[in-house]
Amino acid sequence: MLGGRLLRDPTEATDTLGELLARAVVVVLADPSQAEDAARDVRDRAFALIERVDPPPPGLALLVRSAANVADGSAASASTLAGPTFIASSRAMQAIVGRVTTLASSDAPFLLIGPEGTGKRSLARLAHARGSRASRPFVVVRPSDAADARALEVLLADGLDAAGAGTLVLDRVDALSPGAQTAVLELVRGASSARFVATALPAVRAAERAGEFSTELYYRLARTIVDVPPLAERADDVPVLAYTFLREAADRYGLPAKRISAEALRSLKHSPFPGNVPELRTLMEQAATIPRDVLALGDFGFERPNSARRKLESPTSYVAARRVELESFERRYVEAVLSFAGGNITRAAEIAGMDRANFRRLMKRAKGRAGDPATRTKA
Repeated sequence: MLGGRLLRDPTEATDTLGELLARAVVVVLADPSQAEDAARDVRDRAFALIERVDPPPPGLALLVRSAANVADGSAASASTLAGPTFIASSRAMQAIVGRVTTLASSDAPFLLIGPEGTGKRSLARLAHARGSRASRPFVVVRPSDAADARALEVLLADGLDAAGAGTLVLDRVDALSPGAQTAVLELVRGASSARFVATALPAVRAAERAGEFSTELYYRLARTIVDVPPLAERADDVPVLAYTFLREAADRYGLPAKRISAEALRSLKHSPFPGNVPELRTLMEQAATIPRDVLALGDFGFERPNSARRKLESPTSYVAARRVELESFERRYVEAVLSFAGGNITRAAEIAGMDRANFRRLMKRAKGRAGDPATRTKA
């Protein structure tokens, strides 16, 4: 729906993609007979979906908007919608958004697990905005940042007080010290009108199994677990995110809009992005300042592949060819994530969603293939 008009033709939607992504409510229909149901969905549930069409126009995404202030029966529009936007074009993220939307109707705590920069806090905000607490405060605290026990006590008390009957997000609980875990457990055990949502890196599971993270705290927070995959595992999200960040940067700096060449977009989709969404955002902000209408491979640091290298040097089995490609990917991934982490192995392991020991094993495998990508690492 664009300006109150239902777009039934995917071609029309594609032609106005730039405008669609900048507006609040979009419904793309594969079947015109769905129009009545779609309009009712927007009116009654007060959120908009971009449904996949077959074949899907490039760049279309699922846009989810909180719409707590849309009056019953009113026409949904950009001006009447309020709250966060979450962009999810890949099937994996669409499923996660759907699950989080379902969790919004409950007051039970839930735990979002995923690498840094994958959108865990944004999903927590989405759940808050979709639920009955949408008009109440949404507060995020990171208990592991507290310098000592007294500072932690104040931080938790202030956070709980600020949240009131809203939502209190306990960010990065996997980084809590044993003492901090006890303090957070007491908070969660206590009587509170706030809803608790927690976020953690994937290593929290291994920490709980190893007895390094409180089992009681883990299961009190993890009534439901939502796993959020890294950007590299949801390549279909990259084009829309890239264009969204590119447009935002152009608007912020007063620069003309730019396009990304098909070749560059394909390379972006298959990049490892160890820093996940923030890394892609930074890349697009840098690209927005390039004085060129169409951004090419070199503008994103990619090299044009040598066509001769694409061919196998000699016929080989599928398994052998796959092993070569996997080894190449692992080597490039280790180099990229270590570079992003400034050579800090602990930080690199967190970004990769692995514990330090497993990341070191990955580094060792990569080292045996093409030099030592970790020779300039820090502990």
